[in-house]
Amino acid sequence: ASNPGNVTLSPYVWLKHNPGTSIKLLLVIIISIALLTSIPLGAMIIPGIILFLLYRRAMFYWMYMKEHFALGDSNGGIVISEKPSLVAVTTDFTKGFGTSYPVIKIIKYKGKGKLGDKIGTVALYTGSTDESLPHWIDFNPIPIEYATNNPEEISKAIESYDDNQWFQIQDRLKEVPKPFKEGLYKVEVNSSDWSKL
Repeated sequence: ASNPGNVTLSPYVWLKHNPGTSIKLLLVIIISIALLTSIPLGAMIIPGIILFLLYRRAMFYWMYMKEHFALGDSNGGIVISEKPSLVAVTTDFTKGFGTSYPVIKIIKYKGKGKLGDKIGTVALYTGSTDESLPHWIDFNPIPIEYATNNPEEISKAIESYDDNQWFQIQDRLKEVPKPFKEGLYKVEVNSSDWSKL
């Protein structure tokens, strides 16, 4: 990442912003306790394997999310709508080699920011199954405030974005149809490497 997030994931903050995940984890705990207390010791092999697989999946999920915020690419976002609450984030899908594939992604926002507020996000990028493709095909920016309520980490991220990044969001938004809707939008199509595809 050109600007690593370096954000420490707080499970409490993450689960607060993702109640669906909280419910799933709670159900796993309840089912685990029910299985452990109701099944005779000799019949624990299959439930034990199931519990182990569930535990492994939960651990993988937390490791993935921890790495997302620690190592992912941090970009600024601007709240562009309050009803519905939406944030715009811009990046370049280039994999290097002097190319440029600018995009804007508009995501739902569950934070406290108001219209025009600047927020920090951290994203991982998705590649194509076609290895020869010179650009990424998607990215997943997640607001930093979903991972931490540490004001120092949030401020540090905001300060890491230069003025050009905020200008690019505003400028590239002019190419996105209104009313704004969630989605990924290619921008500067005629003046970037998008025109060569």
